[in-house]
Amino acid sequence: MERSPSPGEAFDDDGDGFINTRQIEAIGRTVQATATQLLASREGQTDAYRSALTSLHSSVRRPAVQRGVFSLASHPRELMRRTFGPPLEGLEAARFSVPDELLRAVPESSVSYSLLDGFRASMPEEEEERGRRKKGHGRRGSRKLITQGSNGTPDSRLHMMAVRKTMCVSQMRELDSKIQVLQKMREEALQRLADLEREERELERELDEQPQSTPDDDIEEKTDFMSESIYEKLPQKSKRKAPRRVVSAPILHEHMAPGTSIREMETHPDAISALDFDSPFGTMVTAAWDDTVRVWDLNSGHCYGQLEGHLSRVRCLQVEDNLVATGSADASIRLWDLATLKDTDQSTDKSTILSAHVDAITALNFRGNTLVSGSADKTLRQWDLENGRCVQTLDVLWAAAAANSGPTNPSDWTGEGEFIGALQVFDAALACGTADGMVRLWDLRSGMVHRSLVGHTAGVTALQFDEMFIVTASWDRSVRIWDLRTGGIYDAYAYDHPVSAMMFDARRVVAAAGENVVKVYDRGDANQWDCGGGNAAITDVRIKDGFLVGGRNDGSVGVWSC
Repeated sequence: MERSPSPGEAFDDDGDGFINTRQIEAIGRTVQATATQLLASREGQTDAYRSALTSLHSSVRRPAVQRGVFSLASHPRELMRRTFGPPLEGLEAARFSVPDELLRAVPESSVSYSLLDGFRASMPEEEEERGRRKKGHGRRGSRKLITQGSNGTPDSRLHMMAVRKTMCVSQMRELDSKIQVLQKMREEALQRLADLEREERELERELDEQPQSTPDDDIEEKTDFMSESIYEKLPQKSKRKAPRRVVSAPILHEHMAPGTSIREMETHPDAISALDFDSPFGTMVTAAWDDTVRVWDLNSGHCYGQLEGHLSRVRCLQVEDNLVATGSADASIRLWDLATLKDTDQSTDKSTILSAHVDAITALNFRGNTLVSGSADKTLRQWDLENGRCVQTLDVLWAAAAANSGPTNPSDWTGEGEFIGALQVFDAALACGTADGMVRLWDLRSGMVHRSLVGHTAGVTALQFDEMFIVTASWDRSVRIWDLRTGGIYDAYAYDHPVSAMMFDARRVVAAAGENVVKVYDRGDANQWDCGGGNAAITDVRIKDGFLVGGRNDGSVGVWSC
């Protein structure tokens, strides 16, 4: 005859017919979770259950019932002893005092699975398999109830799979509900961030409007881009303009989903020919086929000035801080100080003129005190902004002949687009794309071409380089990424139409390719997608720090996060 275990002995899970405390707790948690899932859909029964459970709670608070419960908690074996002995007075009374409304309010579940099915389905499969293998005497009391009906037949396994699928669906619905709540919280936080940035910019504007106590000695200091001679030609007001006080850079667009529209602006009655901006939510300058150049506040969408002076359409421009450089079909380059425009809040014709070209300016770029311009007269000119003079002229045809990198007869340059379609300067390095599809890398110290990139079959329309790569776009409908270290092609892709404009930042390359959307290329995973949408084709694009601006041929400008 078997010896009853002493109170201090541990029960063996395989040899005894009792359920230990850990198993009881597991059963309780599983039953609670399963019941919650099965009853969660009947929200209309909530009040009835609450009322019934309140009555039940008052019954089980009686001292006799609590003594029985505490005795069971301290001595779990008391459960088995009470099963074969006289019933506990408190528990027996509690069983008969369950309110009738609690029994009547049990919902009719649309799912034909019981709590026991849910418990079985929640058990790990290896535990079920172990339960089927171990059919000793000690298991028949506890394991038989659990594994009953799960004898490994295909029907039973299919049944368990259906139960598990139902539980997975219920769990996914619960997660979807939580995601919706989190998404709503994120939208509220994003709106608060937008309000804070709007208030911040309003305070910065108020500070800008306050008079500055700048000493006269400081007024005469040179700026980064403008010489003393050029500086003296600008209006006196601009000299007293202090730098804009910015406490923190705008970050709202960084927390928006890529492709989110920030603003749509009606800027000109005719097609956009060129545009640029200094920083996200900063100042934007647009030029159009209506021969006007306008200055915009990207934060409010307000046009606060117009740059007047060119005799023909502006074909290229660049904005850096308060300095704007514009190149026009009238063969002149003009330098504008936006501080003057912000003071007067009106149009201005006060500018510095750089004139040496004899044909339309088709490309320009400046950095520091160096500006390089390209013209339809087939020359490149280097300008020193310290004194406003042209310090070097580069003949593209002569350089091509010297480097043996292209045709030397002007009649042989039959490529579509401008003779000089794009350029960029950095210190003594200059990259230039021309109508023959060549990209030439110049050394401004020697005035010679030291490398040519061959690959495009039509004129180059845009280019940009950084420390490792140079990206070029062409009328041949392709965008090519070159490795500056080897001179070879790192990546290339094509569109359905010619590419008229292109620019990149740290994460993405954006292009205007004759469609009403901006074409976006992710530099990290090489994924391509479309941004924005409208009724007119995109003609020019600019992107800085994930802030994308695109101009259309109907005169409108779109702003997106990217």
